[in-house]
Amino acid sequence: MVFFENCHNAIRTIPALIYDENKAEDVDSDGEDHAGDSVRYFLMTLHEGISQKPKTEIERKFEEMKRMEEKKAVDFSVYLP
Repeated sequence: MVFFENCHNAIRTIPALIYDENKAEDVDSDGEDHAGDSVRYFLMTLHEGISQKPKTEIERKFEEMKRMEEKKAVDFSVYLP
């Protein structure tokens, strides 16, 4: 991740973030954590878009049946001479 020079608050505050003593996965919210929080939430949205839970066998079969139905509805070549 790259921060441009005009991201003054992020450049100033992110390196100074301190871990929360009670929650190791979080930062101490007594300090300035707004830039760090916004970056964290942005990165979480990227992860959510990429990682999807594996589909069950029923979901895979349903999607296959759906594709077959769509193919039947769109394939007009069977009617051409």
